[in-house]
Amino acid sequence: MNQRRGVTILSKWLMVGRRVEGDQASNIIEHLIEGHFILVGERSGHWVRLYLDPTNGFYWEHSYPHSGMHGGGPAALRQLSQKEVQDLYGRLPTDPFEL
Repeated sequence: MNQRRGVTILSKWLMVGRRVEGDQASNIIEHLIEGHFILVGERSGHWVRLYLDPTNGFYWEHSYPHSGMHGGGPAALRQLSQKEVQDLYGRLPTDPFEL
């Protein structure tokens, strides 16, 4: 499979008046994980989740890389190679993950 390497979407939190809101990247990440990707695995106590893009077979890992911030901070979505998935999850999952 011809897979791009190193694709990462990093979101940020923005102050809008007295509120904190996610940026456009936050909206993209939410759209992909809620309405397009299939959850196929998780690790680190639900803080890191593995998704499969059913249209092209690419794996994406959803995480919160700023552990010092409230709720883990803004989200990140990183495309993983099949080798990375095997190393991190011990297999190449394709079936929906039961929570």
